[in-house]
Amino acid sequence: MDSLKTIRSLSAEATIVGQLLPEQLQIIYDNNWFNIYLPEDAGGLGLSLPEAALLMEQLSAVDGSFGWTVTLCSGANWFLGFLPQSLRKEFFHDATTCLAGSGAADGMAIETGEHYIINGHWKYATGASHATAFTANCIIQRNGLIAKDDSGKPLIRAFIFKPDEITIYPDWCGMGMKATASHSFSITNRTIPKDRCFQITPHHVRLSAPVFYFPFLPFAEITLAVNFSGMAKHWLQCCHSFLSSKINAGSYDQDQKQYITGLPKAFTKAFDEKRNTFFKVLSEIWAIGLPSFKWVEPDLTMLRKLSHDLVKVSLHTVQQLYPLCGLEAATTGTELNRIWLDIHTAGQHSLFRYPYAN
Repeated sequence: MDSLKTIRSLSAEATIVGQLLPEQLQIIYDNNWFNIYLPEDAGGLGLSLPEAALLMEQLSAVDGSFGWTVTLCSGANWFLGFLPQSLRKEFFHDATTCLAGSGAADGMAIETGEHYIINGHWKYATGASHATAFTANCIIQRNGLIAKDDSGKPLIRAFIFKPDEITIYPDWCGMGMKATASHSFSITNRTIPKDRCFQITPHHVRLSAPVFYFPFLPFAEITLAVNFSGMAKHWLQCCHSFLSSKINAGSYDQDQKQYITGLPKAFTKAFDEKRNTFFKVLSEIWAIGLPSFKWVEPDLTMLRKLSHDLVKVSLHTVQQLYPLCGLEAATTGTELNRIWLDIHTAGQHSLFRYPYAN
């Protein structure tokens, strides 16, 4: 696919610039990849979750920053399925529509009649440099007091904002994922209409497609996990190519050659087993829930665990094969080095920093 070759050919430059290049964004727009979950009659591709997961993996196998940006921004555009039609028309325009934002509740929303007064500062809004709207979570304040949810915890709600209502801080400086432009943004004393507040639950779905009824946490973990497997696939491809060139050049003696060929095969086998299980179970569980648009907790728990397992085996594969690639993998600007930096930066995401526990 020529477009995938173009994406990869521009990866090094995008890393230096610190954001996706216009040519890469145009490929996203041409393929409508920011709107993969929206139904076709709402301007999207209408992909199922298993179909989207395979696409995310493919794009991340081309380039980590590119795949991550499409994943996070299309995931934010998924929120459009929870907005009333009037608000969706206001914020959804065409294939260039891109929501960026943060899931951290780092803002305060003071309720005042039919409006909210918003203050907050949020980090890591992937795609901030080309976003057409921003979403963020805020703690709700009413009558001078923090509102509580049914469990007695602070009430948190999601909000959507226009670009001229926020201030972007170009402060993303991760060692990898540089082209994701995951900058911070803030809002100060901004008054917005009450209908800018939305909830991501099955009771608040406005577009009738099964993907909007799938719970958000496993949705997020599944779509992010395949970015790791995509990057690991890219790593294995580059590692194999590098080692083959060294073997063909006669750089190893017989014992070294046996070790160099045996170890990647073992780790590739372990990776493939986890990856194949993940996609097989995802497809099976997705199909089970389709008739009712409902998925049971044991199945969701299994998918969450498999997502964490996929992240773990992807990272482990890269880490264990890294020493075999010598200074080629440690040299700034090489493809191997970029993959290593990207996957380890992604590995610091809050969803995967800790061992999975039910």
